[in-house]
Amino acid sequence: MQYTTQQLQGGPKYSHKTRIGNWNEDFELVGAQKQNYEAKKASESLPFSTTFAKYVSSYRQVPWSHSPDGTVEWGQNVMIQNAQTEGWLTMDIGDKIANVDESYMVTSTSKGQNPGPMTRSVYKITRVDQADMFGSDQSVRYGQKVRIEANQYLFRKKLSLSSYNISPTVCAPTSAKQLACMTATKSDANSCWILDHIDPNVRFEMQGEVVKSGEPVLLRHVQTAVYLAADSRTKYKNDFGSENEVHCHNYSTKNKSQNLALEHEGRLTTDVPTKF
Repeated sequence: MQYTTQQLQGGPKYSHKTRIGNWNEDFELVGAQKQNYEAKKASESLPFSTTFAKYVSSYRQVPWSHSPDGTVEWGQNVMIQNAQTEGWLTMDIGDKIANVDESYMVTSTSKGQNPGPMTRSVYKITRVDQADMFGSDQSVRYGQKVRIEANQYLFRKKLSLSSYNISPTVCAPTSAKQLACMTATKSDANSCWILDHIDPNVRFEMQGEVVKSGEPVLLRHVQTAVYLAADSRTKYKNDFGSENEVHCHNYSTKNKSQNLALEHEGRLTTDVPTKF
């Protein structure tokens, strides 16, 4: 530590009335820092208190739905797992996204980490159109438009899973792919998704069929026609550790899709994508 000339010389002529610029400066600064710490501690605004409060609110157990017949119905509270990362879709309301109005980060847990039915991992399936070509019953069907909302215990406002067109200022923070997030703005086409069957060869035939619980599905964004995805190679660090970034991207296969053979047999038309 370096001392000033006043600190080295000392003497009675330097009184306590002068708080800054004399040998008593360090003592006064320590006192000011202690008062600042006590004030933040009393108001629970310390970084530790903020992080601990977020842990408590994010890891509270919440009810989720059970379907006796194994079908997914409107209004059910569900958990969503990604097939590639083998992780569960989670929310972080303490991680706001820049350049997007009141939006928060969504991630996927790492392989083998199952958070269970917690506030940050349970979503509600809601209907976009009250009446469509598939009817008005309670069953969720392939080809229907859905909204995926956060459960009511996580945040004071209604949050919806949304995605936005990629731009130089709006994109996924790590991979720079199309952004996927939870937003509290008014529901629009950016928060609307369509359920597609995972097999492109029977995707058209499965339109209108009931979605089964635990069955793999694809979530296609209505506004951009890009699927919700995650990649275990794209990590994102937050207060909960190292998790996988969730974004929108069409991961297509490099295998031959046999389009001509399927079209010759009448099992496929040219407007059906077979790469994803």
